[in-house]
Amino acid sequence: MANGWGGYALAPPAGVTFVPGVLAVGSNADGRLEVFAIQAADGSGTDGSVWHNWQLTPTDGTGWAGWVAINGANANPGFSYPPAGVSTLGFPKRLVVALNDKTGLLEVFAIDSDGNPWHIWQDPSTGTGWSPWNTMQPPSGPAISLDVASYSGQLIVVYFTGTGQFYDYQMTPASGPWAAQDRGQALEIPSGQTSGFYWGTLTAGAVGTILVANDFSVNKLVGLSGSLSDWAGWSPGPTVTAAVGLGSLCPPSVAYPDEEWTAILDVDVYGNLAGVGGQNFIAPNQSWPNFTAYAGPAEEQTQFQDGVLAVGSLKSYQPPSSGGYLGNIMQYLMAFVVDSATQRNVFNVPILCDDYNQGSQQPFAPALIGTSGGAVSAIAVGTNKDGRLEVFALEGANQCSHWWQNAAGTAP
Repeated sequence: MANGWGGYALAPPAGVTFVPGVLAVGSNADGRLEVFAIQAADGSGTDGSVWHNWQLTPTDGTGWAGWVAINGANANPGFSYPPAGVSTLGFPKRLVVALNDKTGLLEVFAIDSDGNPWHIWQDPSTGTGWSPWNTMQPPSGPAISLDVASYSGQLIVVYFTGTGQFYDYQMTPASGPWAAQDRGQALEIPSGQTSGFYWGTLTAGAVGTILVANDFSVNKLVGLSGSLSDWAGWSPGPTVTAAVGLGSLCPPSVAYPDEEWTAILDVDVYGNLAGVGGQNFIAPNQSWPNFTAYAGPAEEQTQFQDGVLAVGSLKSYQPPSSGGYLGNIMQYLMAFVVDSATQRNVFNVPILCDDYNQGSQQPFAPALIGTSGGAVSAIAVGTNKDGRLEVFALEGANQCSHWWQNAAGTAP
């Protein structure tokens, strides 16, 4: 990466160990990044507490408040992980954070060990700055994954149970009650998609969900009436071929640089960063190309760790060519992966998104941005107020490191 990256360790307090594979980052209304993790069971009555750390100023990579438990360790419902028989690495999202566009306050959603969803939000009127934890009525069956985003100013949550999908939303922007306090609005599962883990994503601008089981299916939110007509309906996604070998326990990362360009990325079982992109998510039943290797052994490069992947987006200004008057704004997906040999080296794989030629994406060779102090189990990406990406890595040596771009908008 041009201009390089800076780095800084965010160590938890002595005696606090974070659960591997669970890490989330959000951006406050004033641009300060805030990162969230879960305390592992320690037998002292503070098992499963949600901890957070935040920037003191919006653009300072080294000025952080320090890790504290939200509302105190014993005020948490107890988010112990993982459920019995489920691997931690590559496990679907159980902790997410979103900014409520109408209030300008962060809201955190989590799933407890029994599969019940909870949420908590910033509340400046309280001594801690947060509301109490509030339970959200679970969907039909324990939830194993959730994701959240804003749609038309209202927060939307989608739950995944392993056999179905359910969604919930605020009845009124910036306030409750939620539409499904006593039930989940079910999204019917397409024919043939009856087993395996399910994963979804919701992002502002192009709000939708991706279903992963035998193959991919896609759906898009088009309204909020409280019925299935809120959704455009499932359409076929890309086919997973044997040459790629995506695993059901390694859900894809999905990014929408804008409403016209969709990409799905995953680390396949061969250690490649595999992806498919260039799709217009708005158009129903659009034909998808097959997954291809963007970087990794298939490209004679580093083999990456399965189950550890995060994706951000970045716009970079390209000056005009000789004799020209206008430059171009280039849109990149920024994929962050870890090598499987040491599980410590964090790489960035920039992927140029071609908005003018649907179906085209140009990946670059992996670039090392930093080395962690221990094996990395999760990565999260945030964007500073000045546009610089900031990458967080949760490490096995009871550590959280982060790296940030020294200059905004820098890409190959």
